[in-house]
Amino acid sequence: FQKMATHLEAYENWAIFFGGLLPFPLKALSLGAGVFNLSILPFALSLGFARLLRFFLIGGVMKFWGERVKLFVERNFHKIVILVGAKVAIVFLIFWILTK
Repeated sequence: FQKMATHLEAYENWAIFFGGLLPFPLKALSLGAGVFNLSILPFALSLGFARLLRFFLIGGVMKFWGERVKLFVERNFHKIVILVGAKVAIVFLIFWILTK
């Protein structure tokens, strides 16, 4: 637990940013930030910017490709989430190995 807290404190803003960018429950991010006593202003700014970027990208994709993308995402949502989650896990694993 202490090692995880140290890593979260070291990469506080990036952890919150990527957590907010991914389809990850905001409640879990908020609770985690509270448990690890993260600063409120960097938390709010990182989370706000990540959500803004996420919805801007989703809106841009829908504007350009519209209904085709919507149907693709609806059919393959679980596969997409698993793929994105696997990529994020690999990146975190690489960072964890590099910081050891």
